[in-house]
Amino acid sequence: MKETILFILFIITTSMFFGCNSNKTRLTEDQILINPYKTGQELIFISNNGDENRVTITNVKRGVFADGIGAPNNERLVVEAFHDSKSIQGGKIARIFSLHAKTDKKESGLIFSFSMKDAYQRINFEKVTDYNSRPIIQFNNGYEIFDDAIHYSEFTIYGNDGNQIVEFYWSQSHGYIRLIRGDGVVWNLKSIKN
Repeated sequence: MKETILFILFIITTSMFFGCNSNKTRLTEDQILINPYKTGQELIFISNNGDENRVTITNVKRGVFADGIGAPNNERLVVEAFHDSKSIQGGKIARIFSLHAKTDKKESGLIFSFSMKDAYQRINFEKVTDYNSRPIIQFNNGYEIFDDAIHYSEFTIYGNDGNQIVEFYWSQSHGYIRLIRGDGVVWNLKSIKN
């Protein structure tokens, strides 16, 4: 009798464990390597008007979160940063980049959602497969030459706000390296302090 009860408990526990985790998806190690940021880094951007903007990476966290695409069943890697701005995200600490594991309805993907004082980007989703097939170019942003740059200009623009980022360059090793606002102001990454 005792053995039967233990066997039944084992079956129930095993079923619950595998049943609960069967819908969860994880990021692969290759997907995690897409993120170039580390907690504590300070990104220094200079505009073509001579203004300086500093963005500090406050948190790089990996886990299953209650919000977002496929929540709460998919693993994500989220990069949060402090910026001196009242952005569309409503605060001074905002997610600037994230990776999402595959869900039932969506492939694994990246979300670009950069915000800093006087420049913001609404959320732009891209499948990891599309990211991996984008052409890699060499790009000089005026401060450094990047041999691993990707140019983005074909995403959905919401509204007609001049501060909205309408085009950007992304370095696989440095992240955002150039942001171009709707009004023509250009922000270039000058340096990253660790």
